[in-house]
Amino acid sequence: MDSCVAAALTKEALGKNKVLALILPCHSQKEDLADARVFAKKFGIKTKVVNLTQIYNSVDRILPPADRMSMANIRPRLRMIVLYYFAKKLNYLVCGTSNKSNLWQAILPNSGREAVI
Repeated sequence: MDSCVAAALTKEALGKNKVLALILPCHSQKEDLADARVFAKKFGIKTKVVNLTQIYNSVDRILPPADRMSMANIRPRLRMIVLYYFAKKLNYLVCGTSNKSNLWQAILPNSGREAVI
């Protein structure tokens, strides 16, 4: 729900014509995609779906075998690539959220300053 709150607040602050919600499934359940669309429609927010499943699968094939957490960290980083691509392309800013579990897992993909090695 964090992303939904951020999207709703951003739309409220900037107006619906200045917000784009990117829906970025990656081995996601169909219900998650449906929920995202229902939310965006309810709040009048434009959406674009970019399915990251094939890209994730390609990365999985290219990289050497690793533990589950190493592969789990790839998903948020792929999403960040897409978010910043569209931000630059459309002259938008990225708005997002984080939470305690992201901090605990060292999933901080927004910028190099937040990288943990």
